Amino acid sequence: MNPLLLCLSLLLASPLPWGAASANEAAPAASACPVAGDGLYPAPPAPAQDIAWNRWLLDCVPPLRHERGGRWPLVFWHGPQWEGVSDADLKAYAARGMVPTVRLVTGDIPRAQRLQRLGLPVIALEGKGRGWPYDQAGDVKLWALDLPPDGGIPDWWRREPDPLRLDLWARAADRLRGVLRAYQAAGVRLDAAWLDYEGHPSIQDYQALLAAPKARAKIPAGALATPQAFFAYRRQLWIQLMSAYVAGPIREFYPSASVTNWIHLLSSPEHPVLSWDNWNHPDLSATLFTATNPVAYGIDLAFQNTWPAGREPERASVDRTYMHILLREVSVDALNRALKAPYLHAVPWVARWVRDLDDRRTPVMSRAAYREALRHLWLRGTAAMQVFNPLRSSHPAESLAEVQDAVAAYDELLEWRDLLDHGEVMNYQVPGLDDQGLLWSGLRTADTALVRLYPLGQAAPKWLELTIWPGQRVVLQVSAGGTSYRIERASAGAQPRVLRLPDPAAPDARRP
Repeated sequence: MNPLLLCLSLLLASPLPWGAASANEAAPAASACPVAGDGLYPAPPAPAQDIAWNRWLLDCVPPLRHERGGRWPLVFWHGPQWEGVSDADLKAYAARGMVPTVRLVTGDIPRAQRLQRLGLPVIALEGKGRGWPYDQAGDVKLWALDLPPDGGIPDWWRREPDPLRLDLWARAADRLRGVLRAYQAAGVRLDAAWLDYEGHPSIQDYQALLAAPKARAKIPAGALATPQAFFAYRRQLWIQLMSAYVAGPIREFYPSASVTNWIHLLSSPEHPVLSWDNWNHPDLSATLFTATNPVAYGIDLAFQNTWPAGREPERASVDRTYMHILLREVSVDALNRALKAPYLHAVPWVARWVRDLDDRRTPVMSRAAYREALRHLWLRGTAAMQVFNPLRSSHPAESLAEVQDAVAAYDELLEWRDLLDHGEVMNYQVPGLDDQGLLWSGLRTADTALVRLYPLGQAAPKWLELTIWPGQRVVLQVSAGGTSYRIERASAGAQPRVLRLPDPAAPDARRP
């Protein structure tokens, strides 16, 4: 019998909570698994090929060694695809820490019912951008800025919306309520809506708005005083609109659902979150969303805006720069949540390689450094992860590598699931752009802590002294590849028990 079919039959015969892994599942041969490049620069485009994506996910991603229990699975931009998928496959994907998502459309109700019937979480993920929801009015003339008719206006300005057309947001909210009403009537429990709506007015053009008399008159004068003032205003306005007209309707029908949206995060004047272009996000506070959604991308745009001009890239410094980029939004958002809204959880987007520029010569982060970054993201208050892995026909192995790396790092940390569930973040400090010191992250409860140390350079300190609990001091040594410790609180006057954990297992043949 095919080993994979045997594994699937075992999974069907023994349901596991939210698709926890079966220890009996055999590993199929790895020869058919594409191997991602791991050089300083992106691999050359691959020749055209048939991509057996669902097969790759089963053959090239091992089942989790540690149970997720009630924790969220990982969600992928290009995860398991629904076409031709069996119930056995759905359970096998869940055993690997992933489930397919649904869209907030009535046509996906049968898919949501299947997930629910199998005991898997129903998570909505869909994207909307550019002119949404203004373009629901139809003809662009019905919702665009009131620009003068002369020929000096750029054509694309004429597709910029009037940002305060709240009637169109209300129309979008009513349509969303109709979908949710159908979901509820079908008996579907929506566990989460982790959305990717990233259009206007968050990207509203300042100069175009200034040229539109009627639309401009609706905006407070102080918000138009400078480009910086307007950029803060448009971000705050967009978050408020998304809260009222997207998060609000979802929570009307599903009050307990986890709800977030693209780059909804907490920022403050005291602890501002840096954008990819190194602008400070304005003061952003809690809304009707239940989770924040910071972004940890190895994106070329952020690298180009950060890397010193004229400096020749080399592996160690490139990895350190990306480590800074990946940790900064999640860490500062986590600090602001702890200070302003500790009841919120975080569901960041993560990815090692994201292309945004036409120039493809930007260096990329190594997979080893990326997995290290993922470990620290989990230890800084992350409740779940969305992985951005668009399937590119030119680089399909890289899309698979994003899945492999995210699953491998999550599996490592699931061994300490209780600390992920209940631990307090111990360190929010973000390493500098070319910081060669010691990076550390940790979680602690009243009696247990988990700490991860990682040297960013050869001259980094070889040990770290920490006070884990009042009067409970430890000295932790670090090896070149990073070291993790479990620390148990001692009674008064005694020393805490320090257990050095084994190094993360080397990737197997299916985790290149």
